[in-house]
Amino acid sequence: MNVTIEEISACRKRLRIEVPADRVNEEFDKVAADYSKHARIPGFRPGKAPKGVILKKYQKEIESELQRTLVPKAYREAFEKRNLNVVSYPDVESVSYQPGLSLSFSTLIDVAPEFALPNYKGLTVKGRSTEITEDDVTKAKERLLSQYGKFVDAPARPIQAEDIAVLDYKGTVDGKAIEEIAPQARQLSGGVDQWLLVRSDFFVPGFTDALIGLNINDKKTITVTIPDDAIIDALKGKSAVYEVEVKGIKVRELPEITDALSQQLVGVPAAEFETKLRTELKNEKEREVKAEQRKEIGEALIAAVDFELPESVVKDETRDIVQDIVSENQSRGIPAEVLEEKKQEIFDNAAKGAKETVKLQFILRRIAEEEKITVTQDQVANYVTYLAYQSGKPVEKFVKELSDKGGFAEVQRRLLSQNVIDFLLGQANVVA
Repeated sequence: MNVTIEEISACRKRLRIEVPADRVNEEFDKVAADYSKHARIPGFRPGKAPKGVILKKYQKEIESELQRTLVPKAYREAFEKRNLNVVSYPDVESVSYQPGLSLSFSTLIDVAPEFALPNYKGLTVKGRSTEITEDDVTKAKERLLSQYGKFVDAPARPIQAEDIAVLDYKGTVDGKAIEEIAPQARQLSGGVDQWLLVRSDFFVPGFTDALIGLNINDKKTITVTIPDDAIIDALKGKSAVYEVEVKGIKVRELPEITDALSQQLVGVPAAEFETKLRTELKNEKEREVKAEQRKEIGEALIAAVDFELPESVVKDETRDIVQDIVSENQSRGIPAEVLEEKKQEIFDNAAKGAKETVKLQFILRRIAEEEKITVTQDQVANYVTYLAYQSGKPVEKFVKELSDKGGFAEVQRRLLSQNVIDFLLGQANVVA
């Protein structure tokens, strides 16, 4: 078999492959024999029709099947013969075949980049405290209990931080109602009897701060600046004026910690609630610190070496990130027309993230090869069980769905990356 390679770029190649006539004829005879076994020809028992009769009736089908089976066999042999680490699905561009002669075709492929590994041991990561404060415990307790709390009217007093303010409000920009400028910005436009959490980072910056001190039936004009990173382009950086009337003030009434509620929340009796909560907070803080350090390791590796990336792999990763961004924003209630307006921005951000992700994957894969780091079957089983639990599906059903869509390769990739980064963390220098 004759194979020539055209170097299009560092990672993209075009292979021209010619399969000799004797190999083609051998494969042709195999396909024809298979047709002969199953063909039903009038006047002949199955499998007994002469080859000439079979060819006369099924010549085109046999040639089509020959190409369908021989082309993949040929390019896989070519990849192995030339030691090509192919990372894309081969794009077969043309096939040339005449009965009795050789078969030739070309295929476009992307291969893994070649690069020298940077020094990956002894990378620097920041040390962070994992101590739990009383304030941490108090806030965590309130978060947990608030799931079972109820809203009641506040005592006769002005609005305070963390209250729920019940408001009538209407916003304008440059004298025009916001709903006219951006119909999709429903909550920004206004509301009647709207419940709003009084917290600085909630709604438009500065709006809820201006509510503090107001009483029921008070009215106020509040002027705020809509952030430059707002989702709706027409409102970015604009000065918005709101006419506000306070209709009510609500507070969340937290339940008492009983044994039953404590068991439901943290799995222990009420007497052990706080101890268990501290332990969980400590574990969570340690996971957060480790996640930040993993991120630092990844950033350091990306910055340490430069190489060209396979176009098809970046394209696939970009598509996946775009889908994730759109899905996440849709679940948050962002209107489809807003996402359409920001389509180019979403794509540009996804493309940048995709390049960094793909680059890091290739670096981690090379380190795994160098250090002989692998993924165990127990890791795969535990991770898949965790994913099934998250999805709310029985493990058996989730495993079948994952297998049907070829998802186990992605599971292996994620776990291998995690194992490599954990190895690098063990070799890292932790600084204050």
